[in-house]
Amino acid sequence: MPQAELIAAAIVGVAAIAILGLSELVRKLGASKEQSRKAAHVGSGLLACSFPWVFESALTVAILTGGFAALVLAAKKYGQLQGVHGVDRESHGAAVFPLVIALLFWITHGDPLLFSIPILVLTVSDTAAALIGKGYGTKHFRALGEQRSVEGSLAFFTVTFVAVHIPLLLSDTTPRLESVIIAILVAVFATCIEAISVRGLDNLFIPLVVSFSLHNFMSHSLQDLVDRTTATAGFALFAFMSTKLRFVTATGGIAGFLVLYACFSLGGHAWATPLVAALILFLLMAQALSRKSPLEPLGLSRVFQAIIVEVALVFTWHYTNEPALYPAYLAALSGTTALICARMAGQLGSAKGRGPMSAGVGGFLGATVPAAIGSMFVATDGTRVGITAILGGWSCILLVFFLRTTTARFTCTQCNECGHEPRHCGNPATLSTGHRVWTSNRAAMLSIALVAGVAWATAYFHWTST
Repeated sequence: MPQAELIAAAIVGVAAIAILGLSELVRKLGASKEQSRKAAHVGSGLLACSFPWVFESALTVAILTGGFAALVLAAKKYGQLQGVHGVDRESHGAAVFPLVIALLFWITHGDPLLFSIPILVLTVSDTAAALIGKGYGTKHFRALGEQRSVEGSLAFFTVTFVAVHIPLLLSDTTPRLESVIIAILVAVFATCIEAISVRGLDNLFIPLVVSFSLHNFMSHSLQDLVDRTTATAGFALFAFMSTKLRFVTATGGIAGFLVLYACFSLGGHAWATPLVAALILFLLMAQALSRKSPLEPLGLSRVFQAIIVEVALVFTWHYTNEPALYPAYLAALSGTTALICARMAGQLGSAKGRGPMSAGVGGFLGATVPAAIGSMFVATDGTRVGITAILGGWSCILLVFFLRTTTARFTCTQCNECGHEPRHCGNPATLSTGHRVWTSNRAAMLSIALVAGVAWATAYFHWTST
């Protein structure tokens, strides 16, 4: 390590310790634990923003931040630094924060914009959301048991827009109109991530999403940015309608919105259109169901567990461009759609004593719609791909039917209803039988992954052999 860089690291280390000391002093002078925590958060974040101009080596940053993370973890173990750790909720943010700084510096190669803007958003926007939400929040929603407020999210969006727009404008790397659009889009996605991140993991997800989004959007033309803005508005409308029909909760709608945009942004129309078709089918069935019986909306964890396989496939395809991944994606999406449609159709038919028959029809329809639409984007063997996806959807239903007999069962503490998921009526349920980890949603996720793997192998070996 060069001597100049070693001296800079020592100065930064002393400054970081001084920031921790100041947060403790602020707490002892009467500030709340949340205020002292955010003071340390902002101070260390602003200090980190200087790294692209101070350090050249990612190794230096990794050693410095690694030592800082070890210090924070040791302080937490021995009950010290209450100005940082003294919060009433479980949080890993204090330890994650220095590590993500090193990761981001390495990923961005120390680029001033791609590194500093995400850190600025993480520190300043997150602090504004916490303080405004605590002081003025009246409209609340919950993310995996943690409370959020609409006012806090609006504060996060506003500050993020400014934190992205002004540096882009001053850097002269992006035209004025493009910088406005990019700032709006980044602010939307970062706000969504902040709203659904729990236990301090926003310290990991927010900077990575902001940096990735910036890198992505800055490479697009004005027309591309306008198209993406239009798609964002359309997907947001879908998510809003889903929450109004009680198909998903507020955080479930945010998760669905992010998944829709990820598929569109990374895969294009071929990957997004079947998912949109599946969502339209869900909304139609939810509308019909809402008139007959109450529908337990899908929450954040259930939405992600239902769609995580598809998201992993589209990310993998984006970086590998492996064509056999698309049939696997269609099979996984057909399985997810078939399972959800079977659930809703069975609930619709149960009032007339035709629950199993209705579930079968709904599952058949759910497996067919996304497979048929997605197969139209396949240049060769479209029919074969579509049939494989439909069979995958039916296979998911059969697999879940058998696996469900082994999953845990829970009793709701509020309505005493017995079910297969650990949360009901918005609250944790009591375990009745089985293992808490092995839920029906995880059984469904495993079934979808197995079907996707078989579909990928079938398509890969068929196309490579021909």
